[in-house]
Parts: sequence; C-alpha cells; structure tokens
Amino acid sequence: MKLLLLVCTLGTLSLSAAVTGHWRGLTTATNHTTHKTHTVGIYANLAQNGSQVTGTAGAEKGLQPIQGAVLNGSNLTFWIAEGGGPGRTMFQLDTAGSDLVGTVVLHTGQRLPITLKAYTAPAGVK
Repeated sequence: MKLLLLVCTLGTLSLSAAVTGHWRGLTTATNHTTHKTHTVGIYANLAQNGSQVTGTAGAEKGLQPIQGAVLNGSNLTFWIAEGGGPGRTMFQLDTAGSDLVGTVVLHTGQRLPITLKAYTAPAGVK
C-alpha cells in the first residue's frame, strides 16, 4: 500500500515540470488595422514555488508582471496587461516537455501559437 502511494505521488509530481527560468520564442501576429503580419519576440521570466508561479512576460520591450497564474499538472495559464492598458494577453502553456508550448491569446481574440525555449538571460535580467 505504501509503495502504491509513493508511485502515485511520484507520478503526480512528474506531471508538473519546473518552469523557473528565462524563456523566449517567436510568433507571427496580424495587425488588426493594417492586416499585415509581423514576427514578434515573446519573453517570459518565471519563478515557480510549488504550484505558485510569478514573473514577467510579454514582447521584448514590454514585459509586464504576470497575473492570475495557475499551474495545474503540466498546464500553466496566466495573463498580462497589454502595455498598461485595459486589454489582456492570455498565455496557455503546456510545461510537460523541455519547452513551454501553447497559445498566446490577444485581447482581440487572435490566437498565436508559441513555443518558448529556455535561454540564459543577459546579466542583470531577473
């Protein structure tokens, strides 16, 4: 019985990968006014303590504090304010592999596929 409990506990722990670190990736967005597409660099600097995740995320020059972070198994969701305005950008990520893979949902409803890969941040970036 104790062995079964240990196996179940270890199985549950393995579903939730550590997300602490610096992450970056590229996605393609469409401007809702001009309808032109452009590549956007997305960054996330995350810290995990148990099931709590904190940090910043966003485009290269506009990192915002993450809010409403929920880590449920290997699924991580959080949102950021868009440029300090009323709009929200939602991140829906799967943490099961070595990358964070999922979708960024803009306030316009546009869904952008994203793969964030771990990287070594420049000195001074937290």
